[in-house]
Amino acid sequence: MVLPTSLQTFQDIIDATSSDRLLLCSFDQLLTGEYCIKFHSGSICDTELSSILTQTMKFKRIPEGYLPIPMENLRDQRVTDGVVQQVVAFLINKKYEFSVEDICEAMIGIWTYFQNDKKTAIRGAVKRVMRELSCQNYCRDWLTYNSPNWKAHNLSKSKLDKFIYAVQVDVLIPDDELSTDSVSEE
Repeated sequence: MVLPTSLQTFQDIIDATSSDRLLLCSFDQLLTGEYCIKFHSGSICDTELSSILTQTMKFKRIPEGYLPIPMENLRDQRVTDGVVQQVVAFLINKKYEFSVEDICEAMIGIWTYFQNDKKTAIRGAVKRVMRELSCQNYCRDWLTYNSPNWKAHNLSKSKLDKFIYAVQVDVLIPDDELSTDSVSEE
């Protein structure tokens, strides 16, 4: 995506390469205040994606974030990674008590726009990850659930360092330890 003023420069590049992997679109703000992505030229191999990207798209606002977890599979490792990363962020910022809702809101910037069924599913996945996390060697003696909050109690610098190290070397909640049972409410 380029500004409309740069279209010719990039059009020359596309013409010179004759590639089926380049698509030229411009991004601009219209006089109405809307933002617009407009297709100009080129093609890509993926016909479904191409059919979307070759249409002019208008937006009321610019998306300022992305969804860090796959909605189609809430058992994906990226869900676990996102929750663990958020717990680390809370602890580093000395927030030692937090709810599942706090995790969801902090992890997903557009949380308030989700429909209730999606929120319920994500909360369930976060609860599952937190239960599994609290059973891990590096968390067992300091991460506890006291409805409705998770609490980090007696968390020394040494314990926090061990936990962060375990996160960095990716030894928390290996894929084979993820449960396959349904998520129950706590």
